[in-house]
Amino acid sequence: MKTKIFTALLITGSLLLTIGVTTTVSASSNDNTPYTYSFYSQSIETRLGTLVESKTISQAQATTIIDIYYNDEITTKRDMKNELDILVTAKTITQSQEDSILNLFIDLNCN
Repeated sequence: MKTKIFTALLITGSLLLTIGVTTTVSASSNDNTPYTYSFYSQSIETRLGTLVESKTISQAQATTIIDIYYNDEITTKRDMKNELDILVTAKTITQSQEDSILNLFIDLNCN
């Protein structure tokens, strides 16, 4: 009996792993051509550069944020928010600027 259960679990686990590895998601535009979300692959420097160009933040503020991003190895939007909250408290950036910066990171996990 234990052997049958073990065998069934082994087969089921293998199938789930195979399905999980080979499953892909794709989407196309209305005219059936692929749509590439290129903005999300841009570097943090490029993303913040758009805010500098629009005068939402200064170059000095962007440099500070870039340093924090790389030094603290930011990988989630929550991590970025926590670091930006510190900058708001220190009056390095405003709350409005923080919101604009966070909007650039919608592709990061919300964890």
